[in-house]
Amino acid sequence: MLLAGAAWGVTVSLGLTATRAWRCGALCLDAAAVDAVVTAAIGVVTIGPLALFRRPAGDRSTRPTEP
Repeated sequence: MLLAGAAWGVTVSLGLTATRAWRCGALCLDAAAVDAVVTAAIGVVTIGPLALFRRPAGDRSTRPTEP
């Protein structure tokens, strides 16, 4: 749960940092650090529970099984 949320947060943070650096022409480390902390926290709160309660790999069918 924590790993999935943190991974999502790091990915989003890298995207935000790259976008900001591209538009501004410079990399602001303080803004990148804030982005990393905020997006990792948001990822743990939102993506983490989704990863925790996902269906098992063998249970992908939505059709009921026939007896």
